[in-house]
Amino acid sequence: MSDEGTATPPSGAQYDERINDLIPREVTPDVRKAIDRWKQGDALDGGPLFWAGPAGSDPYLPYDGAPHAFHVSEENGSGLLILTSQTCDITTTGTGAKHPLVTASPVYRFPDDDPNHGNAKAGRLGYVVPLTKSPTSDGLYVADLRVTIPLSKGVLVDVDPIDVWASEQDRLRFAEALARKYGRAALSSALSEELVKSLNEHVKQNPPEASERIEEFRLRIVGDRLTPIEVQLIVFTDVEADRDLRQVWRTWTKKGAKLLKANGVRLAPTLVITPEKCSARLYKNSVPLQVSGLGR
Repeated sequence: MSDEGTATPPSGAQYDERINDLIPREVTPDVRKAIDRWKQGDALDGGPLFWAGPAGSDPYLPYDGAPHAFHVSEENGSGLLILTSQTCDITTTGTGAKHPLVTASPVYRFPDDDPNHGNAKAGRLGYVVPLTKSPTSDGLYVADLRVTIPLSKGVLVDVDPIDVWASEQDRLRFAEALARKYGRAALSSALSEELVKSLNEHVKQNPPEASERIEEFRLRIVGDRLTPIEVQLIVFTDVEADRDLRQVWRTWTKKGAKLLKANGVRLAPTLVITPEKCSARLYKNSVPLQVSGLGR
């Protein structure tokens, strides 16, 4: 960066040129066959974690010693990696032919004595996804979506995919977790933290049957998502809500209104509705909320 904060032109090849140079001119039939076996959610034996950092002591990570900015540092370790790229981008044909690299996240056994073990197993931590077909005979294994590593497709050629899902439905749930992780909208802290915390507490304070019927929470936002003027909670249920369930969320609305008022945001009456009765416009103009208390 220059003194004025503007980007300094790179001295080497531009990124687009360099990425395009990585695309192979030709792929042999054997290599193509080996790579095209792989799908999103397949696992493989991995190596050390690696990342790019600043020169010298890192002011954020507890890591020192990089000789220059954007030096690729390694953290010794081993374990499994799980492919997070879409299957069509992993293959060597179609859109995959334009993707020289795949992305992967670490897989490891979640500690049995961790206080969040139950939440991790139930899929309530948000950043880890529990595997449903353990790579070993015992223990809970998870995919950790906090870290993403780029890999050459070449690492897939001489190894076999490891299946870590008990069913195709579980594999689809993994894809949904990735979509939530990378597709979530940026929200103000009043919505992404305080409001979500309030919803989690409300779910826990009410009988389990009050949340069993809930499919999804969404927010309709008036104004900028980072500085909203008004929001409305939309509670999607799998069947028409009865009086008791509607009362549960009327009660929360009073608490939510007080919480958001302190942040200068109005809370409109909560809408409890089935997906079939929701207009496409309302759904499109709302954003999903990940509430771990639902367990999904």
